[in-house]
This record gives sequence, C-alpha cells and structure tokens, in this order.
Amino acid sequence: VMCLTLAAKAQKPEYGGKKVYYFDIENRLKKMTLEGVPGLDLSEDKFQIIRSNKDNIITAEKYLEIAESILKMEPNVLVILDSASALCSEKEYNDEISSQGRNSGPKLLATFTRKLAPVVPVNDSIVIIIQHMIANTSGYGSPFLEDGGNKIKYQCDVKIRAKGYSKWSDGKDDKQQIGQVVNWVVVHSALGAPGQSV
Repeated sequence: VMCLTLAAKAQKPEYGGKKVYYFDIENRLKKMTLEGVPGLDLSEDKFQIIRSNKDNIITAEKYLEIAESILKMEPNVLVILDSASALCSEKEYNDEISSQGRNSGPKLLATFTRKLAPVVPVNDSIVIIIQHMIANTSGYGSPFLEDGGNKIKYQCDVKIRAKGYSKWSDGKDDKQQIGQVVNWVVVHSALGAPGQSV
C-alpha cells in the first residue's frame, strides 16, 4: 500500500505527472487494494499492471526486459517491482523441483540496476524494488538477509526497511482494526542522514 500511495503522489502534476507501471510479480495485487488508495488514478494512460496470466507465464528475464524497455523508451515513469524475491528465472522455472541449482534472480537484478543506473535519472523516472527479509542460517552476521541480492544497494538513492507495525483502529472501537501503522527506518538516503524513523 505504501508503494501505491507513492504512486498516487507521483501521478500528480506537481510531482511530475508520472505514468505508473506496476510489475505484479507475486500476482497478489487486488482490486480492493488499488481502489482503497486515495487519489490513485487507475486509468490506462496513468496506471498499468504487468503480470503473468494463464496464457503467458512471465519469467524474471522477461519481467526485467519489459521494465528495461519502458525505462529506456518512455521518460517520466514510475516502475514498481513487487517483488525481487518472487523473480523466477527461465532456467529455474523449467528445472525439476528437486534441482539444487542456485537462483539467478539476484544476478539478473544486479545487471538490470547497473544497466539502468544512467538511464533512470536522465529520463526523470523512479524505480521502486520491494525486497523481503529471509533468515540467515549461516550463523554469521545479521540474523536476517535481503532476499533478492545485495548488489542492487549500490544503485539505490533511498532504502527504507519496515521495522514493525501496530494496529490502526478507527478511534471509536479499538478492537475494530481498519489497517496497520507501519514503522520504517531509513537505512540510507541521498536526501539526508540514515537511521531516521518514519
């Protein structure tokens, strides 16, 4: 929902009037969620969803090729990849379940971010990549790691991490939850000092 709220802001003329391309890689974006975001323009010329369907399963390579083409050919857009963790390469998709090969999604994503690093600012575009945290079972370092690779951090201007959430009620009945208040921490930012809570 936070990314969709940012999308609604990016569509406004005072923030550039960007067209939004939402890559629903997890295939979990619901109509109810879209319609619940105030100010989000869902008209075809302002918002487009890219996702697999029963006739066309999109692999990681194809998702990133589509995003690359949009970012190179169309200026002033917002591209949201939801999520890096769900990117499944063509090889992985076609392999047996028992195959122990390493997922190439993070490597593909790293190449994607390097290729587009000079393109995105020149075309006045924005890319948002959603990553999930996974348990670090190695016994070394942080207990959690980002699923989707580490190399993309070298290309990002702002990185925020959800640290927790609390219940959001309507104020009349504390038992009736209407949403969540998410607490974020700024891991790093080109806009200011890291470590701030938002």
